[in-house]
Amino acid sequence: MSDRERWIVYPLLFMTLGMTFRDKIIPPKQLWARSVVVVNEDEKPLVAIDSSKEGGVIRLIREDQSLNLVLGHEGSSSSLFVETPTDRGAVLHPVVGNLRRFAPNQPDH
Repeated sequence: MSDRERWIVYPLLFMTLGMTFRDKIIPPKQLWARSVVVVNEDEKPLVAIDSSKEGGVIRLIREDQSLNLVLGHEGSSSSLFVETPTDRGAVLHPVVGNLRRFAPNQPDH
């Protein structure tokens, strides 16, 4: 191996080793993502954490996807919803009313 090749290969080797062991030496404290999806063994989504225009949304998905539980925001309300699929898309049915009433010093809209 020539000197020129060593100047290329060894820095790449040490950089790769450093990247591999970084999370084992310094454990990560935060996870930054636009969305997180938990899947089962068949790669079917079961839990989805996402965002909407109004805020965060947690969606619990049945395996047959006939009924989903959604905790999040729809319009000006924050609630627990049951989501049912239709031919024209999903419909949200509120199960628990507006949860804003539990937030201190927050007016209901």
